[in-house]
Amino acid sequence: MQSRVLYKKVKITSTKIITFLGCLCFFSVKAQQPFRFDNVLYKAVYWNDAVRLMNDNKNYLLLDVRTPGEYADTSQHTHLNMGHLKGAVNINIDSFQQHVEELKKYSDKNIFVYCSHSQRSRRVSKLLADNGFKNVYNINGGMSVANESGAKAFPLKSSVVINGNLFKHIASTDALDAIQKKNVVIIDVRSRAEFNSTDSVFGKNLGHIKNAINIPSGEFAQTFKTLNISKGKSILIYDLNGFTSTDIAREVIKMGYTNVFNLFEGLEGFLNDNYIPAATIKNAIVNPPPFNIVSVRECINLLSNPNNFVIVDARSAEEFNNKSSKEYLNTGRIKNALNVPEVNALSSAIGNLNKDANILVYGSYSGNADVDICEELIKKGYKNVYFLYQGIGRFTWACFNIENCKDGINLLTDHKGLY
Repeated sequence: MQSRVLYKKVKITSTKIITFLGCLCFFSVKAQQPFRFDNVLYKAVYWNDAVRLMNDNKNYLLLDVRTPGEYADTSQHTHLNMGHLKGAVNINIDSFQQHVEELKKYSDKNIFVYCSHSQRSRRVSKLLADNGFKNVYNINGGMSVANESGAKAFPLKSSVVINGNLFKHIASTDALDAIQKKNVVIIDVRSRAEFNSTDSVFGKNLGHIKNAINIPSGEFAQTFKTLNISKGKSILIYDLNGFTSTDIAREVIKMGYTNVFNLFEGLEGFLNDNYIPAATIKNAIVNPPPFNIVSVRECINLLSNPNNFVIVDARSAEEFNNKSSKEYLNTGRIKNALNVPEVNALSSAIGNLNKDANILVYGSYSGNADVDICEELIKKGYKNVYFLYQGIGRFTWACFNIENCKDGINLLTDHKGLY
């Protein structure tokens, strides 16, 4: 779910501001990761288990605690329109306290709670538990994980998710299947420089999906029409993070196309997918970056095997030591990580390390030196640079919310009591 932009700190652009606001929405101070209450005050369940429980016992209450716009897929922030579950009752978290008394008539029923990323739902689950509700289930990961999960990972999705968008969100695994079968027109709506990996900002050159057509969003309407694509064709649209592509997908629908797919969470989501092997992702990308982008799952795989990784934590010393004034930035760290908060500290931290050494770099969300350190390592001739692109915040979140990443918690240290 979470998005980041790999811009140098001096590049404060509107895209970076939008992305940063998205991160704050995901990990706000109010939404400090309350995982410590999982399976203590309430039960925390993954998507497949939640749906099976609901199917086995029809006498339950299903609560969607997002905004009415998110629930109805009418939010002006179109990337937040992720669909909702059949039979869900929408009670916005902002007014939830007012409904606790009326909900007590359901106190003997199972109550399932979800939101977009399961931060708000955990807060509501705790609130219900504090008010005497005994059978409360938080659905891990919320609608973001539901949409990230393809048909194989979440086979029951099609039977429970209602999508109010006229276009369809598609998970990276399902998109890859369509791409490999070559039965979809792929359109990348980023800038030409980003598409061609020629941008002056190193971290924006992430490559593009093979066979994709580049139509920058600013000129999309005019250029798309000149392609004369048949109305019956399936069209897959993506951008960096899914913020712009949803708007473009709606425009294509208005043009009369009916099989329009938005790559959920964009190229970032594709490159960091936790269900696609890293080698498969790399084979699907043209002009990939000179470092290896690793998903949370791939990071767990790499560090769980004997491989003598040098691990570089590029956060500030305050974040590294869990002393940030912003509590949501205190997440612990990966075991044996070196704190390298700026490029100038890199040489003294790694010394005369062999150029073939395996180096894993990670930061937090934005504003860290992580991408700058990756660039410096590449310049110095290091060949095996791995970048945990989504950062330590996403790593810890995934350990609690994505079933195939739950073993990653064993790689963390100095995190107990924080979440």
